[in-house]
Amino acid sequence: MIANDYTPQELGDILEGYDIYTRTGLHCSPIAHKHMKTNENGTIRFSVSYFTRDEDFKKLEEVLEEIL
Repeated sequence: MIANDYTPQELGDILEGYDIYTRTGLHCSPIAHKHMKTNENGTIRFSVSYFTRDEDFKKLEEVLEEIL
């Protein structure tokens, strides 16, 4: 998914307002980002774990549909 209207940092800040926490930037991999041509702003990363629930994915989907 590409959010052309927002940088990863802006999108991360918006999502934080919905209690959805992400990591943005180069993720300690500047060479990989240079190769992918994402080195200017980086990317946004969503992390899931054993404790992530179906409701969490549904909320993320709804919020992304609303803001994008």
